[in-house]
Amino acid sequence: MEYDIEDWAIKIKIGGLGVMAQLMGKNLGHQDLIWVVPCVGGIDYPEDRRTDPMVVTVLNTEYTIQVQYHTLRNITYVLLDAPVFRQQSKAEPYPPRMDDLDSAIYYSAWNSCIAQAMKRFPIDLYHINDYHGTIAPLHLLPETIPCCLSLHNAEFQGLWPMRTPQELSEVCAVYNLDQEVVQKYVQFGEVFNLLHAGASYLRVHQKGFGAVGVSKKYGKRSFARYPIFWGLTKIGSLPNPDPTDLEEWDKELSKADDDVVVDAEFESGRTELRRQAQEWAHLDQNPNAELFVFVGRWSMQKGIDLIADCFPAILEEHPNTQLICVGPVIDLYGKFAALKLEKMMSIYPGRVYSKPEFTALPPYIFSGAEFALIPSRDEPFGLVAVEFGRKGALGVGSRVGGLGQMPGWWFTIESTTTKHLVQQFKMAIQAALASKTDVRAMMRARSAKQRFPVAQWVEDLGILQSKAIKTHRTQALKSSSRVTLSRPQTPTLSRPQTPTSKSGASTPSRHWEASEIPSMPIFAPPSMLQNGSHSRAPSPPRLGPPPETETENEHENNWPLTLGVRTGPGHVTKEQRNRLSKRNPNSGSKGSISYIATPAAHPLPFADNPGDEDAVSNILDEYFLSPEQVEATVRSNQIASLQRELRPRGRTLEGAGLSLPMPPMPSPRTQNPASIPSTPGLSMPNTPKEHHRLISTSTPSTAFPFAFSDTNLSLETVLGGKKDFNLQNVEPFFTDPTGLYYDTFDKKLESLNGKSSEGDLCIEDYLAKSEKEWFNRFHNVKMGKSGATPASSIFRVRMDSPAGSIFNEHIDHDDGSATRDSMDEFLLRDNYVPPTGLKKMLRTKIGDWPIYAFLLAFGQIIAANSYQITLLTGEVGQAAEKLYIIATIYLVTSIVWWLVFRTFKSLYVVSVPFLFYGLAFLFLGLAPYCRNLQGKGWIQNVATGFYTVASSSGPFFFALNFGSEGTAPVATWSFRACVIQGTQQIYVVVLWFWGSRLTKLEDAGISNLVAYGPPLTGVTVPIALLMWAIGLMLFLGLPDYYRQSPGQVPSFYRSVFRRNIILWFFVAVIIQNYFLSAPYGRNWKYLWSSQHAPTWAVALLVLVFFIGVWAGLLWLFASLSTSHSWILPIFAVGLGAPRWCQMLWGTSNIGLFVPWAGSAVAGALVGRMLWLWLGVLDAIQGVGFGMILLQTLTRFHITFTLICAQVLGSITTILARATAPDRTGPGPIFPDFSSGYAQGLSQAWFWVCLLLQMSICVGFFMFFRKEQLSKP
Repeated sequence: MEYDIEDWAIKIKIGGLGVMAQLMGKNLGHQDLIWVVPCVGGIDYPEDRRTDPMVVTVLNTEYTIQVQYHTLRNITYVLLDAPVFRQQSKAEPYPPRMDDLDSAIYYSAWNSCIAQAMKRFPIDLYHINDYHGTIAPLHLLPETIPCCLSLHNAEFQGLWPMRTPQELSEVCAVYNLDQEVVQKYVQFGEVFNLLHAGASYLRVHQKGFGAVGVSKKYGKRSFARYPIFWGLTKIGSLPNPDPTDLEEWDKELSKADDDVVVDAEFESGRTELRRQAQEWAHLDQNPNAELFVFVGRWSMQKGIDLIADCFPAILEEHPNTQLICVGPVIDLYGKFAALKLEKMMSIYPGRVYSKPEFTALPPYIFSGAEFALIPSRDEPFGLVAVEFGRKGALGVGSRVGGLGQMPGWWFTIESTTTKHLVQQFKMAIQAALASKTDVRAMMRARSAKQRFPVAQWVEDLGILQSKAIKTHRTQALKSSSRVTLSRPQTPTLSRPQTPTSKSGASTPSRHWEASEIPSMPIFAPPSMLQNGSHSRAPSPPRLGPPPETETENEHENNWPLTLGVRTGPGHVTKEQRNRLSKRNPNSGSKGSISYIATPAAHPLPFADNPGDEDAVSNILDEYFLSPEQVEATVRSNQIASLQRELRPRGRTLEGAGLSLPMPPMPSPRTQNPASIPSTPGLSMPNTPKEHHRLISTSTPSTAFPFAFSDTNLSLETVLGGKKDFNLQNVEPFFTDPTGLYYDTFDKKLESLNGKSSEGDLCIEDYLAKSEKEWFNRFHNVKMGKSGATPASSIFRVRMDSPAGSIFNEHIDHDDGSATRDSMDEFLLRDNYVPPTGLKKMLRTKIGDWPIYAFLLAFGQIIAANSYQITLLTGEVGQAAEKLYIIATIYLVTSIVWWLVFRTFKSLYVVSVPFLFYGLAFLFLGLAPYCRNLQGKGWIQNVATGFYTVASSSGPFFFALNFGSEGTAPVATWSFRACVIQGTQQIYVVVLWFWGSRLTKLEDAGISNLVAYGPPLTGVTVPIALLMWAIGLMLFLGLPDYYRQSPGQVPSFYRSVFRRNIILWFFVAVIIQNYFLSAPYGRNWKYLWSSQHAPTWAVALLVLVFFIGVWAGLLWLFASLSTSHSWILPIFAVGLGAPRWCQMLWGTSNIGLFVPWAGSAVAGALVGRMLWLWLGVLDAIQGVGFGMILLQTLTRFHITFTLICAQVLGSITTILARATAPDRTGPGPIFPDFSSGYAQGLSQAWFWVCLLLQMSICVGFFMFFRKEQLSKP
């Protein structure tokens, strides 16, 4: 969607894709390129060679796209014109969202047109850039085409929901794809993911080869960060070049270390360049100024907010510092940064210049600046660093993606939290300012020597493409499928040397067997590239007037405007449909910016054939418009646009004092086609004159000048005014639509200074708080609560009042339209019905937690360990046979729960387990009433089995909690995990106390079933009823997130085992279960087995450690996580082996006697204190390891990982009970140290176990750092 038509002076460019499009057009002269590009609104496109329109299918209805061809050197542009494309502009060529119906229609049409262009042209390879064009090859199935996928920004993937069968059917209908194809290639979970479609196509048809990142590191990081790529073996690299580096490139010379010499002349002239830059920006002309410049998009990704946050302090500490910021505002970060920088211009006059708009910069800005600011949070390549560095400005910013290759001051992003980034960025700026003049001069000299040659990129691109073709050929031979495009009914032909298409609109049936494809069919020697030669055949004539009249200007305008076939969509006769199917491939998806076509040996397939009956029939079946009809259509569109604008306000054209006279519409058959009048303009060499243009410049951009009909694709014709499509029901983004938070921030900036800028006025912190409050309002509106702030409310900001929100605002409603305006602000449907009953109750929040989150957390807590149920009967130890049975049940039911999760809706795996919990407690309460001891034992065993079945579902409660709440900061997840883990520890301690209590009674000769029969029943039966009530509430009241159909994830099981963190987690489970599962019961028995310490004292210690100490650690890590998201995982890694230490203390008799404590009671309490402290550290480590999973895997992968861990743990526990050295009592792993240390330390198993426990932390540290999802 970004392209450059040089001879027409049309350039659609807003970022790196536009730069690469221009680069390819100028430097791939040895290849023939086919670019399928949509026409945007507000641009005059000259008319070149119009051809048959393309027919696309959207929502089971056919629409037409007007098409023309334009050839420039080796590039053939296929220009698509339709209202759906014209709604975009040069400044905004992309649809604003990537998840709604409007954008789906746009991308569907574009991809479908690209697929049809592939049919019309004989191409060798399709090169996809990012997600936009990944669907096009799917329209050609079962025929396939070699592909390459370049990742310029994998953060954007093109996502549409498929949570229900209705959404799945609707998305497939919009993209005109079969559900089987979507599930095989596109679907990733419950999402229609365009970028995943590209990765899947490479995985299926090219063994995963063909995906590359645009810098050396970006491919590897994308592979680690984005789960959609985990089905591939790897992502390679194709580093972008510097478009200005056009000199020859030699591999051997590039390896040599040339001497770097400072350019004294350039250095001496920089003072004047700095003065010119200061003059241009209206800054003080200070010859000693340290001039910083930022040029780029003002967005979160580019880090413009970090500049606005840290520079007030820099400006105050360094009086000679100056700042220039230029670029277009992209998102809220840029918008609020622009506001802050504007305030800084008034606070620091003559030192700050801010221009938040796209601006052509003079060259002395690049050369006169001392430093270029590049604090990007994510940067695939970072061309701006190369541009500034080669021109004299040294980079200061983040070493991420492609940044850090040029000399400069770069910091490594180890955490994406704002406090960390601002601190690191300031340190880099301080280091740059402290550097000496001669050091900077040498760095500039080295920057000038740095090369990113275009010639190297061209060579690497050739290698990539040729290998993609070869790999595709090999795979095609294995699957006995054809490589290129063909119609099945046409016999296989060799490559034609002349066009054979009858209509001139579609490709001759050109396809060949895989074995016929050369290894490098599209590449020429470097000499061809250097001399700029190409072999593109001359532009083909368009279908229409005879060739001999085309060169005459006076006849060119006689070709009338067409509105498509007369019969219209859905009413084409069978014979006509057959003709259409021959000319147009199946349509319905989205495509790529460019793809590479055949070499010149294969001419373009658009020869005229006036005798073609199909073509003549098609022409005669079209409407034609006269100039009067065109004008009438334009005015009609203008009126419709104005009416749409006025209707929401309850006004009409007449009421607004507007009128547009409508000329009479003549009959189509009575008017003689004539040229379309237009505004005269300047003509360019080799360019059609103004009166030959397809689009008239005299028409406002709000109306489509091309006389589109109802058959042409537009949102209006597709939607027909309907508002009940599933894809129209999208969740809103926080964009501050009313300006409420923007105005409040503006007032807060009155107190801006170096200190407050990084504190209360930190942009990201303010936006995070704003977003949280806005979504709370959104939640209230969805819940049907009155008093939610409407979008159009009149509010008063009271900066001195202690209001309940962070903004201290008081909001009044101006009229009774508050509810209606709120629904508009939050994109709710007119017929939206708030939840009621249980659904409303469970979504009610207590603090930041909805009630259902508490219930799911409770499910996670009571699933702590299936072994715990035996404690309720007083059985502290387990016989081997019973352990084998329980572990086997745990293993089997873990797999069953996973199959249920993958087959049915999520609510079953988080509600049905409570049925089994209830049965377990019910049977446990009924056991005392059995007549014989054996029967009582079997009832207890049944209860244990039910509890085991339920507790094996624990991973789902952990992975699926807070599902409807969206994403949350790491600090929030740390807090949640610590709360749940701490509560779980208390639950386990209580169970062990109960089990120990009953065991003591039994040892005293009192049967626990006799003593605690009725009381036990009185406790367990109500608990059983409570469990069933909770399960029923969850089943009936969980949000829609838990009622989604399970989505397909192609190649999921293969991808799981390519994640090192998952494999290492399995290793940790095996090590810990084999060595530590057998002594587990003996370890816990230590807590309550003291003969000296009173029970109440031990209970008090439990409360101190698992509530007091735990709460302190919870607060500490929640606070530290706001600056360092990795603090809890790294702390957990640094703990080593606290569980091993705790077991050593509790089972090796070391903790039985602590002589230095002073007395037996004190010794017993000190021993328990140390044991509890180690237990707290073990719980912290468990939370930390859980946070590692949360920061490296998706919910789906976490669930599978934990289920597999349970299966492996069960198997390992069985093996440990049978073969482990400490399987039945004290052994060499935890030797008895009470008789001396020498004998214990001499045991080999002691050291083996210790070293293996320590190795767990080493592995987690290695893989966590490399596989974080949030680390750029």
